[in-house]
Formats: sequence, C-alpha cells, structure tokens
Amino acid sequence: PPGSGAALAAALKKAQAARMARGGSEGGVRIRVDPLDIG
Repeated sequence: PPGSGAALAAALKKAQAARMARGGSEGGVRIRVDPLDIG
C-alpha cells in the first residue's frame, strides 16, 4: 500500500535526523563526502 511507503520514508527521515543529532557533523560529513570521493 502507498501508506506503508510513506511511513517507511518518514521512519528513515527520523532515523537520519536522530543519527545527525547523535553524531553531530560526523554523520553528515561522511554521507556527503563519500559520493564526492566516488565521483
């Protein structure tokens, strides 16, 4: 169902926000730097 997909997306966003809050800049920097290194 489309509702489950939206719920999963919301859960992922919450998890990412929690990781950013816990790890601080480290979490965001790692996620942003990896694609740049690959490209």
